[in-house]
Amino acid sequence: MKGSKVELLYHGHKIKIVQEILLGKRLLFAIAAPHNLAKEIAREIVVRGGNANGGKPIVKDFIVLPDNVSCANGMYFISSNENNIPSSLLNMNKLYGQISSMAVGFTFNVRH
Repeated sequence: MKGSKVELLYHGHKIKIVQEILLGKRLLFAIAAPHNLAKEIAREIVVRGGNANGGKPIVKDFIVLPDNVSCANGMYFISSNENNIPSSLLNMNKLYGQISSMAVGFTFNVRH
C-alpha cells in the first residue's frame, strides 16, 4: 500500500483510503476495508477538483471492483463508474474526496 493514507472510523470499523488517485479514462483509488464497507464508501464518496468549497466538476458515480480484483489482502479498488471524466479535471494535480455521512473530506494526489 504505497502513498499517504487517511484513516477513518466508518460504522465502527477502521478503514484506510490511499490518498493517491489514478486519473485516466476513470478515477481509481485503493481502500483497505472489508469488501462490503468498500461498497458502501463507493456509493457515498464524491470527488471534485479544487477543495471542499471549489466549484469544479464533481464525480460521484463510483463502484468497488469485484472482491477478486485486489492489490493486497483486504485492499480493494474503487473506480468511477463511467469513462467520462470532466475535461477540467484532467490537468489537476490534486482532487478532493468527501464522504458526506461522516462529514469528512481529504485530498487525493493525482497520478496521470
